[in-house]
Amino acid sequence: MAPEPPADPVARPWLPAVVLLLILAIVLAAPILGQPTARVLGSASSPTLDHLWGLWVTAEGLLQHGPFLRDSAGLAFPDGFRALQYEAPNLLLFLPGFWLGGGGPSGAALGWNLLSLGAPLLAGVGAWLLLRDELGDRPENAVGVAAFAGGAWMLASPFMGHSEYLAAALWPWHLWALGRLLAGGRWPWLLAAGLSLGAMAATASYLGVFLLLLEPPLALTLQRQAPLRRRALCLLGVALVALLVAGAFAVALVQPWPRGHGAFAGQLSLARRPIPGWRMVLHGLLRLVPGPLGLDTNEQAAYPGLVVLALGTLGAVVERRARPWLAVGLLATLLGAGVALRVGPQALMLPAGGLVQSHSLFAMVHWWQRIGVLSPLPLGVAAAFGARHLGLRLGWPSALALGLGLLILLDQSSFPRGWVLPPPSQPLPRAPALGPLLEALPPGGLVVYPLPLVHLPGEDPVSPGPYLVEQMSHGRPISTVQSLSADSTLRWSLLSRLVANRQAGHSGRASGETPGVGSLSPSQRACVAADMAALADHGFAGILLYRDRPSGPTVEALLREALGPPAAESADHALWPIKGPTNGARPCSLPEPAAAIVPVLGF
Repeated sequence: MAPEPPADPVARPWLPAVVLLLILAIVLAAPILGQPTARVLGSASSPTLDHLWGLWVTAEGLLQHGPFLRDSAGLAFPDGFRALQYEAPNLLLFLPGFWLGGGGPSGAALGWNLLSLGAPLLAGVGAWLLLRDELGDRPENAVGVAAFAGGAWMLASPFMGHSEYLAAALWPWHLWALGRLLAGGRWPWLLAAGLSLGAMAATASYLGVFLLLLEPPLALTLQRQAPLRRRALCLLGVALVALLVAGAFAVALVQPWPRGHGAFAGQLSLARRPIPGWRMVLHGLLRLVPGPLGLDTNEQAAYPGLVVLALGTLGAVVERRARPWLAVGLLATLLGAGVALRVGPQALMLPAGGLVQSHSLFAMVHWWQRIGVLSPLPLGVAAAFGARHLGLRLGWPSALALGLGLLILLDQSSFPRGWVLPPPSQPLPRAPALGPLLEALPPGGLVVYPLPLVHLPGEDPVSPGPYLVEQMSHGRPISTVQSLSADSTLRWSLLSRLVANRQAGHSGRASGETPGVGSLSPSQRACVAADMAALADHGFAGILLYRDRPSGPTVEALLREALGPPAAESADHALWPIKGPTNGARPCSLPEPAAAIVPVLGF
């Protein structure tokens, strides 16, 4: 229920929120100003390009395959790849930029940047609408806007590349529509509330789990003066619509597709290891304290900012309606501390750990810190109550709201080490650089090395993102597939096994299993020669090495030892042609095949 408007209404109460969102937009857009179709927001060490590829290939096949299916016969060649696009809601922001940029690499870059910039702004506008209904038309609503739109995990996509976080921008819109429905709205509000809730759960399963925990108390808080029967019917209707949307995606994800594998085929990794939650929480609260506290860590917790916590506490003290919002925000912050506190060799289980052990649904969530994308909204609403109290008492509410909003943005953005503003950016790989290397190669697929997910100790894993993005441009099939998936050739190619083991720094004896880190034996060379013929039988025309990838020099040394010098090379690439076929000749037997290609969503 909205409060009674004050006797002295403030002119242009929306102005502080607009100023804060403009500042946020300018800071986020700074790295790509002047080249929005050539550079993309996101760190080069993040899976930015993997997620960008998923949206790009879906946009390319929209008319042919429909809006929810991504299909590329060019990946995981010769098997191909087809799966449901679980980030379908993000297409609403990606597609306008993709089409405006003319498609292709330029359109994909513009679409990704529009998504990365537009989602926080969309979150801020939704937060303003929700706060206006809850607190009235007050400038202090800008405090809640800054808390949510500028939350560290809302801005995680430009740093971490996980664009599924951005679906959380729909949460304030959902709560706003739900409040309007409970206040007497008709079926359009019911559809809006149900579709937005289902879309968030369908985009990221862990968001669905988090909303299952945080949504009920907030839904019961909204419009408590509405008749009980109406409230029950409205909430039931919204839940049914959301279940239909999210359930349809869940069923589709586990279905085998005509080619390749479903996105959830196989077993997910549900490790329940304790994580150092005490470091993450205390680092946020005490990060300015020097000394031997051992709090200097890269871990990110659901830390919403000291300014938001202080204002939210004040709001709960002076206004009873702020208390449920503060309680839900604190619950999310506590869950974001992880499954256990680790103090030396001991681990004390936290609430998230109890949930993980209680039901397999909660065991799906591997990183509970990700609830930090949601926690700033309820805490921000409580903080807006506190800021309104200060504004009515101290005067100058617009200036106060703008100042508090700037403090919140600075506080939240400074917490996670490495998540600096403006965010990092990287040039979008362009396949024309490969043109001179590929011109003389006959038609066929490319085996691309180094292999994703295999790396030398102490190095970051190889991301397949550049391979995927360049494949969309040069059009040749490639052996690798999207993030968290094995290379398709690992199931039957000896050469890929040799490369994988060399990347991992392993050594062994059996020529069919493991290479030594020194020279190849005569029997290993014979096996490699036969394996090249097998690659040709499967339709591959060349082996393309990315020298600038982690483990690139290590793999190149092996390929030169096994195949000789490359036929063509540039500063960043080397190419070996594959000759054959030889009617399937393969004198060397392989060990048990590696796990089937299982492109799964990382929790």
